[in-house]
Amino acid sequence: MEPGYILLFGRLHPLILHFPVALLMLAAFLEVLPRLSNKKFGAGYNLATWVVLCFGALSAVIAASMGLTLAASGSYDGAAVASHKFFGLSVATLACLSVLLKLFAEEKTSGVLKILYSSALSLCVVAIFIAGHYGGNLTHGSEFLPSAAPEPIASWLREEKDTNIIRASNDQFSQTIEPIITEHCVSCHGDSKQEGGLRFDDHDVVMAGGESGIPAIVPGKALSSEMVRRLFLPRSDKKAMPPDGRSRPSDAQLVTIMDWIEAGAPCEGESSGPSQLMADYLGQDAVPATNEALAALDEAGVVYYLMSEDNPLLNVDLSLKTYDTATIEKLLSPIAEQVAWLNLSFNEIDEDTIRLVSKFPNLTRLSLAETGVDDSMLRSISDIDTLTSLNLTGNPVTAQLVEQFKDMPALLTLYIWDTAIEGEDAIKIKDSFADVNVILGGNFILPSTDTE
Repeated sequence: MEPGYILLFGRLHPLILHFPVALLMLAAFLEVLPRLSNKKFGAGYNLATWVVLCFGALSAVIAASMGLTLAASGSYDGAAVASHKFFGLSVATLACLSVLLKLFAEEKTSGVLKILYSSALSLCVVAIFIAGHYGGNLTHGSEFLPSAAPEPIASWLREEKDTNIIRASNDQFSQTIEPIITEHCVSCHGDSKQEGGLRFDDHDVVMAGGESGIPAIVPGKALSSEMVRRLFLPRSDKKAMPPDGRSRPSDAQLVTIMDWIEAGAPCEGESSGPSQLMADYLGQDAVPATNEALAALDEAGVVYYLMSEDNPLLNVDLSLKTYDTATIEKLLSPIAEQVAWLNLSFNEIDEDTIRLVSKFPNLTRLSLAETGVDDSMLRSISDIDTLTSLNLTGNPVTAQLVEQFKDMPALLTLYIWDTAIEGEDAIKIKDSFADVNVILGGNFILPSTDTE
């Protein structure tokens, strides 16, 4: 729907809907109060109840009309919208019915009509709560309430979804990408609401790019993906995503998204890019980790999983908790031959840890973001012949060190933003790595794309 008075009328729905909610709830309270207090109030009290109820019904009709107009704009779809629409219209209908029943009940002083009036107003209040729940899902995402609620309330609030969600053949997407998209994207681009005709839970729509026709994700090319471009735009830019007022992904999450796109943005049944291909190749003759080694990871709260059903190599993530160097080395030493992907981000590590990791025979992806490593500690990294992806974001590494990585035979992606490599050095580094995609992040100007 093109911008205009009709669209503006629809988008005022979130503002107006608070009036019927407050007024109708107040009307119900005013009706209950005399019964609770066992007191009789005068004609003025009854008149006040009438005024509140009538204005509540009128505002409910206006809010429902705005909601129908907003739904017709094409930005919303799915079961949550249908449910919100049904209960929103129920609120308006029951509110108007309550006005009529109250009028007839007072004129004829009928006990039956009074019961029907009380029942209609009670159902109206119930419908308000249900409509509000589905409306909150549309605005904040379906996990907004469940994520904050204790069990079993959380399970009751969650809904079964039937969506063409993007899935990786291993757990890369569900473990790392899906939580970021759920937190920052799907409230505006999910199964219920699709701003700009884009939804991030539908593979075909993401690749097509919604109404603009510009692909949100270009597999294998993070810096050419509209999703990444908009994530890096200043908050003041009207095209910046998420929009101002909503939380943006952290630097570490941005690295994760870009790494996933660089790996081909894998979907169900597809390979997860070079790091996975290398791991699958190396895992053909690999021996599974011992039960004792895996039990130690469990006890320490380390997140890990198999690369695939047929590959015993491991994806090990120690970034979610802080471990001392002795604990890290104690946990990793028994699985040295099984680690394919390793995330040590946000841990303080030393040179001994780096030397240990550099001897892992099947390591294909390594993240050392925000670990405080410098040039003197990272010399041995260049000895890892199997490494395809290396993340050094947020560390004081220099161009002199990075130059040593040019001869790494398998390296394809290198993240060095927010490091000591800036200005001309950054551009020279990028130009000197002919076959390596060097991601400079905030230090690198993303290619502009006209999305008008």
